[in-house]
Amino acid sequence: MPNSSINFVDGFALQSYLQAEEGLIYAANHKYDYWYVDGSIHSDFIDKWNDERIENLLAAIQTHNVKPIFHGNFKVPLSSDVEILRLCAIDYIKKEIDICEKFKCPLIIHGSAVIEPRKIVSVKKLALNNLINSLEILQEYAKLKNVELWLENLSNYPNYKPFHYIGTTIDEFSYILEKIKISLFLDFGHANINAPYPAEDFFTNFHPHIAGISMSNNDGKTDQHLKLEDGNMNYQNIVRTIINSKWHGIVGFETRNANPSKSIQSLQSMTNSVVSEQKNIHGITP
Repeated sequence: MPNSSINFVDGFALQSYLQAEEGLIYAANHKYDYWYVDGSIHSDFIDKWNDERIENLLAAIQTHNVKPIFHGNFKVPLSSDVEILRLCAIDYIKKEIDICEKFKCPLIIHGSAVIEPRKIVSVKKLALNNLINSLEILQEYAKLKNVELWLENLSNYPNYKPFHYIGTTIDEFSYILEKIKISLFLDFGHANINAPYPAEDFFTNFHPHIAGISMSNNDGKTDQHLKLEDGNMNYQNIVRTIINSKWHGIVGFETRNANPSKSIQSLQSMTNSVVSEQKNIHGITP
């Protein structure tokens, strides 16, 4: 059960950038329900896992009652326009799926990037279709392993040559979901980067497909992972949008300048404020 009375929260997840074993303890100490095994850090790359380590971590999971979410390596180029690299990327993610099968946990995957395309518009379209093709293969494999895949949006850096992230905007995700059925993991911080719309619009467009959300704030230019009260996102508006949608799911925090317990308290306070506001609008004394 989540450590909260917030009715849209099915559980809190913590991303702490620690090696898996340390992250588990850190999350347990702050009374989180889930923690990220971060496949993007060197200590938790796929080649760092063997049967003994997995068995020891499974035992620790039982002891501390905190469940894993495997945050896949976002640098793996599932959308690459270099076909041999894309096929290698698929094999890499299959190995992450194998690890998730043993942990009985979901896997967050990403579109990654294309590097210095000469014809940016056409190569990005090719890369988006390549991502969809990769997802189709991986979903079939994950189904055999009884592993759920969640596709996370990345930050939109249109002027950050020489690379371009794939899977960043509302338009791109609309296109993806027209072609393939897949659950999403919405990172609000990423959705805010160089976006012409507020981050909650991303949620509004896709909330029936969203399994979980990650919360942090930023200045809209770089992914700073600030606490909810900092940055230019209005999280009270975001909370209002979530409540009005009747959505529920896992809520993750990736806030680097806030104590993990404080992040939960901040969300609780914002939720209480929105609920009180809505009761007043409807003439109900809170």
